[in-house]
Amino acid sequence: MTPVSDDAKAILLLCSRLGLPSEPRAAKPRAKGETSGDEEIVPLTPTEWNALAERLRQHNLRPAHLLQMQEDALIHLLEGDESNAHRYRVLLERGVGLAFELERLADVGIFPLTRADALYPKRYKERLGKLAPPVLFYAGNIELVEQSGVAVVGSRHADAVAQEAAQRIGEACGYSGWIVYSGGAKGVDSLSMQAALDAHGYAVGVLGDSLMRALRTWGQWIRSGHLCLLTPYHPEAGFSVPNAMGRNKLIYTLADWAVVVASDKEKGGTWAGAIEALRYRWVPVLVLTYNGMPPGNPALIEKGGVALPYERLLQIEPGAFKQWLVEAVNAAKTTRLPTASTSDSRQPSLLATAPITKAPASDDSARVELAEAPSPSEPPTERVWAEVQNLRHHVDLLREEIRHLQFQIASLREEVEALGKAKKRTKGKADSGKDRDEPPPPLLRNLP
Repeated sequence: MTPVSDDAKAILLLCSRLGLPSEPRAAKPRAKGETSGDEEIVPLTPTEWNALAERLRQHNLRPAHLLQMQEDALIHLLEGDESNAHRYRVLLERGVGLAFELERLADVGIFPLTRADALYPKRYKERLGKLAPPVLFYAGNIELVEQSGVAVVGSRHADAVAQEAAQRIGEACGYSGWIVYSGGAKGVDSLSMQAALDAHGYAVGVLGDSLMRALRTWGQWIRSGHLCLLTPYHPEAGFSVPNAMGRNKLIYTLADWAVVVASDKEKGGTWAGAIEALRYRWVPVLVLTYNGMPPGNPALIEKGGVALPYERLLQIEPGAFKQWLVEAVNAAKTTRLPTASTSDSRQPSLLATAPITKAPASDDSARVELAEAPSPSEPPTERVWAEVQNLRHHVDLLREEIRHLQFQIASLREEVEALGKAKKRTKGKADSGKDRDEPPPPLLRNLP
């Protein structure tokens, strides 16, 4: 298990439910001014953590300093807020319970990630600002979250056309070397992720419920290094609508593109997440169109989404998928989108069509946590991925030739066996028909 820094430990103690019940109890109503000795202590929300981080910055302190503070020092830091000072102190004093929980999770391959860690996704800080979750939990290859990719989202109960489209998009991403970013739920999410993995590609699932349970489904791919599962919630949290809605922005803000396969209109998590992505222009949002599509699909196009015709999707070769996305979004830009000045070294054509929009306020807490760390390995270049794709094609051809040769060898073996049997039958007939009174050979006639 990788050691947890003191900064990360402080954030985990204050902002996670590790060592606490995975779900908070319902608060009991009480009269104004009344206190309760058994009142549940709940972790800090992202907003509360940002406020505390700002106070730390003002006093030139880091999160690790909170571990040594007594309650009177916390009261001074919080400018006399005794209630929250007591709450923070109680949360910070469960270090032993936190250590046991981290060890238990590490045993099954789940690890924490805080905004004080170098591997924390930079795009969350860049695009979400103060809304970036202070704590994440992950399993698998965490460096995948820094790679270019496509967010594929849609209904859990998609029709047959949408399901096939999700699989084709996932497969195209897999062959192109792009990450599929999705939510890990049944339906569109799982189909697109599985298709990418089956094509020897990679996927990142941002979960709204139990990461522990998801390991039983995706464990093979986690161990292969081709998949990372990520969640801002307790690793054993149950499903809830607020959690599912809250993780949507975390899917979009990791990706370079987004494809909405199927969406209800003005309701549901797919609709809400797409509307938010369009509003803040995190990524270009493409929307699948086909006969019988859900009513949310054309409605999203009216709000700025780019149409992705199903018939066109069927005609696109996996290697040409990226180029088609660029052309489709650029075509939409000439008619709808304003010129953007924001650029990104990884995807310049992408950001020219839809600039990254940061949160309105600057994230001062980033200065409190950790200076900019070296980014994980950069994504492979277009040339490398083209070579990989060509090699895969040659491998497929070689496999086909091997299968053909194996078939020929099997046929030859059958012919040899048939000839052997025929020879034995012929020899047997010849021996049985030989005349027993036939004179001996000439060389034997003169023998005494």
